[in-house]
Amino acid sequence: MKRLIVLLLGIVCICMLGGCGIAYNIDGKWIPEIESNKINIRSIQFIREDNYHYKGIVTFKNGTTKTSMFTYNHNVNGILEDASDVKKHTEEGIPGGIGLLFNKTQTKASLDNIGSPEYIFVKDYSVE
Repeated sequence: MKRLIVLLLGIVCICMLGGCGIAYNIDGKWIPEIESNKINIRSIQFIREDNYHYKGIVTFKNGTTKTSMFTYNHNVNGILEDASDVKKHTEEGIPGGIGLLFNKTQTKASLDNIGSPEYIFVKDYSVE
């Protein structure tokens, strides 16, 4: 019984220290690192709902916005727009299917999986 308690305490400590894949630095405003005509997004504001879910307010270059739920996946260190919101926005004629892959420190994020400079987003600390 003592071993089981020690084992459980050890697991709890590891999860607390390691974060168990929780995204700590995602909430806030993300903007393109460089101005590019290849993307139509001006900014994405992530608001934490819980450890794995974020409300995302996407502002496009033409001034329109959309609000979607996003889910963080610690296995890939990325966040993806929920499928139901993608479907709803697509039916409304608004682009959908936004996903970002974060670097290890969650200070940069890429819309593509190769990290092309025109698809890199950085956190905008000027608004915090």
